[in-house]
Parts: sequence; C-alpha cells; structure tokens
Amino acid sequence: MHRRFSSLLPGMVGALALVVGGMTVDLHAQRGGGAAIGHGKPDTAGRPTTAGRPDSPGRRPDTAGKPDTAGKPDTNAGNTDHGRPTIADQLNRDHGLAIQLAKLFPAGTNLADAAKDFKNLGQFVAAAHVANNNPNFTFDELKAKMFEGEGMTLGKAIHALDPSADATAEAAKAGKEADADIKAADKGKSKSSDAS
Repeated sequence: MHRRFSSLLPGMVGALALVVGGMTVDLHAQRGGGAAIGHGKPDTAGRPTTAGRPDSPGRRPDTAGKPDTAGKPDTNAGNTDHGRPTIADQLNRDHGLAIQLAKLFPAGTNLADAAKDFKNLGQFVAAAHVANNNPNFTFDELKAKMFEGEGMTLGKAIHALDPSADATAEAAKAGKEADADIKAADKGKSKSSDAS
C-alpha cells in the first residue's frame, strides 16, 4: 500500500501545483497585470479598458470641459470667444462709445446688429470710421465685402469698393480713430468710477 501512495504522490503534487498556479494567474489577471496563459496578451475579458478609472479625471464624461449652451440664445454678435464680452455687450455697457459710434451711422441703426460678424470692437469701430470717411460706399457694402465668401481684410475691402482710394492709408487712419474712440471711452469709464 505504501508503494501505491508513493506512486500517486507526484501526480497529486503536480495537480495541486497546477491548481495553485492557475489561481495565481487568475488573481494576477484580475488585478490588471500579467498575460493570460498561452495568449501573450493582457487579460481584459469582462473588464473596461480604463480599469475602473474615468476617461477624464475630475470631470463628468458629459461635460468634457465645454460650456452648456443648449437652449440659450446666441448673443455673440460675431465674437466666438466664449467667456469674453461680445461687441454688443461692450456697447451696452459703454453708453459713451455707443453714442459716439451712433454718429457714424444713419439714424436708427442698431449697433449690435451692425457689429455682427466682426472679430472685435476695434475692427468694428475702424470699419465704421472707414465707411463714414469714404463717400463712395456705405458701411453695409464694406461689411459685405469683408465677410462674403472667404472674406477680406479691411484694406482689401476698401480697395475692392474704391480702387482709386489709398486703402492702406484709409485703413490705418480708421484704426487710429478706432483706438482713440475706445481709449476715450475707457477714460470716461474710469472717471465715472472714480467719482462713485
């Protein structure tokens, strides 16, 4: 009987080693390490590829760092930089500048509508000055040239509408006038805030 037991012992030890080894590989695979036996690839069966971690730490997947604008009206008056005030917002807050700009347009012009499509306040004010200074085209014609198709710079739009004009000089002059208007408006705001 002792001989039978001794002949079975190596087989039992081998079987026990396979069971323990299989349990170890399975446990190791569940914890995210090692390779499945015989495949050479990590065992990902039944596990998400992020191993329980969210795709973007600290954020819910549905927010993805973008502001929620669903159902909100677009008041961006051509400015696509979210978080910055639009040209319409700037004109609403700065009544002095709005009054100054209204002098450059026909009576009753809605400045917020006129400012749509412009990248910034300076570009809008410069275009208003160009149109006011040049009798050969209107603001609407200038704006249409600037934004139709692939668009044009202010200087190219001036040249397209009035080939005899010195487009570079007119654009530079209008840029200086726009800067002066915006700086004067800023000074007026700081004086009114100092008085309060």
